[in-house]
Amino acid sequence: NACMGGSGKGFLKFLNGKGGSAEFDRVTSLLPSSLSFYGAYAYGSYPLDMSQYQNLFESTRLPGLKKDSLLKSQGSRHVVVQRGNDFWEIEVLRADGRVVPHAQILAAVQRILSSPPSASLPLGALTAAHRTTWAKARAKLLEDPRNARPLAVVDSALFAVCLEDRTPTDAVDLNRLMLHGDGRNRWFDKSFQIIVTPTGKAAVMFEHSWGDGVAVVRFVNEMFADSVNTAPAEPVTAAEGPKRVEFELEHVARDIKSACDETDRVLATLDVAAQEWPEMSPTFIHSKKSAVDGTFQMLFQLAHWHMHGHAASTYESANTSAFKHGRTETIRSCTVQAKAMCQTFS
Repeated sequence: NACMGGSGKGFLKFLNGKGGSAEFDRVTSLLPSSLSFYGAYAYGSYPLDMSQYQNLFESTRLPGLKKDSLLKSQGSRHVVVQRGNDFWEIEVLRADGRVVPHAQILAAVQRILSSPPSASLPLGALTAAHRTTWAKARAKLLEDPRNARPLAVVDSALFAVCLEDRTPTDAVDLNRLMLHGDGRNRWFDKSFQIIVTPTGKAAVMFEHSWGDGVAVVRFVNEMFADSVNTAPAEPVTAAEGPKRVEFELEHVARDIKSACDETDRVLATLDVAAQEWPEMSPTFIHSKKSAVDGTFQMLFQLAHWHMHGHAASTYESANTSAFKHGRTETIRSCTVQAKAMCQTFS
């Protein structure tokens, strides 16, 4: 499983511009798989590892007492939707693999939005707790056999959707909502969640252990392209609508309360601020013969220096998917030269 990559633009990137052309596609398609790498290399292209994609859907991270594990399900045909403290199951694939018509999916979502909230406790808050705390609470949750199927529905879902009731008031509020919300209307263990506000603003949050941003961005880009090229559907009620996923939570109520309190405490320590600076655009940076990425890495260093008077260790990821099972490696931009720059500006 591989795609072709290089140093050009877009996800399919090529060193000399020939990759992706009709000639390239024709030549590489005629080569046996054992030789296709060499044919691609002749055009300045090389394969990128795609093993992460197998965990994009139907997967979740399970808490453990000593270490977590990744659960990969098979044959799932549903997504799980969270609204407030409630969970819903929506079938999005038919038994034969066909996608459920958009109109029926829309009708299911509208039914969820029109349903009054239940008095259920915020189970999702446990996924934000310390991993050992969550592992113990999950084991306690499963002591009641009635919780086995609801948990399996969440764990095996293709992905999760979080429907937010609150409309952000500004950029900072929007960032906080998409980054963590209230820490309750989320299932942080899920491979990825699509978070949607009442006004249609959306973001994707993903759990990092199974994969990296490259896999998620590829999915998001294709999903967005499909959404803007697909006409809006009119809702059509299906014979089988969304199913409410119900848990028995009385015996873990104290654990949930503790998780909510701890989440609130942690979120209170997080500062989020936003300042728009239209002049600092890629066009402007390129006009100064500088790179956008490097410029912002130095801006991080300079901002920290001005605030605290010393340099800070910062993280920048480097994609290593040109290697088998490659994920990311760390680039350290806190260098002697970066420190000298900060001293010069100060």
